[in-house]
Amino acid sequence: MADPRILAAKHTFTVDASFDHGRRAAGVGMVVQSTGRSGRRGQVIAELCEAYAGLPSGSAEEFAVFRALQIAQASGWRRVAVRSDYNGMRRRIREDHQRGGGKDRDELHGAVLRLAAAFDEIRFGYCPRRKNQRAHFLARRAAKTLPPKPFDERRSFDGR
Repeated sequence: MADPRILAAKHTFTVDASFDHGRRAAGVGMVVQSTGRSGRRGQVIAELCEAYAGLPSGSAEEFAVFRALQIAQASGWRRVAVRSDYNGMRRRIREDHQRGGGKDRDELHGAVLRLAAAFDEIRFGYCPRRKNQRAHFLARRAAKTLPPKPFDERRSFDGR
């Protein structure tokens, strides 16, 4: 059985994505922190990286947010923050989530919003690039070295 303190804690994912054109692979990097204190990100509890082949061009950073939410949901975490250095994408997700719209869309953006609605508390925050170095390193390493998993948009985003 999971520790109730872990489930009640707030988990922060700092995410980044990278693309290796030579390998045609997208890398996703995530640093996960956990805390029970308000206003803090807490200690690092995990560093994750994954590579994907066939990810639609220009959507890797939003896919990193999607993967962070999938991991948080699978872990049973109810209070989540996702931080990214791609401010425009993050702002669109946050605004659509607050408005409650966009969940009916079939593509990645709709899948992110459907997942976000499942959490008790969720925040989408900005992380300046200079503070996103570890997630960036993990994403680059994944794109350059890990065997990419095949990406199938129909299977990946069908969360309804």
